[in-house]
Amino acid sequence: MDEQILKHVYDAVQPANKIARFVEGKTFEEYNQDDFLRSAVERQFEMLGEALNRIKKIDPVVMDAIRGHRGAISLMMARRRTRGAMDFRARIH
Repeated sequence: MDEQILKHVYDAVQPANKIARFVEGKTFEEYNQDDFLRSAVERQFEMLGEALNRIKKIDPVVMDAIRGHRGAISLMMARRRTRGAMDFRARIH
């Protein structure tokens, strides 16, 4: 695999791990009521989407091996458009 793609995969894994750590043990209600937590998670999704988008530009075939990549990129794009709080229940399947 191309070294540049591996770097971007690493760049995608880091925010994904942070998201998992941030929301571990939290209910959706706790998440939704905590502006700080919600902002942190949204920013990590944005960074994850940006890294996946860079991979897609280099080699779209690699993206087929990354489960859920379309959702992460969609979240990043929606966040850019709204620059506001998002209801992830409507975006994550």
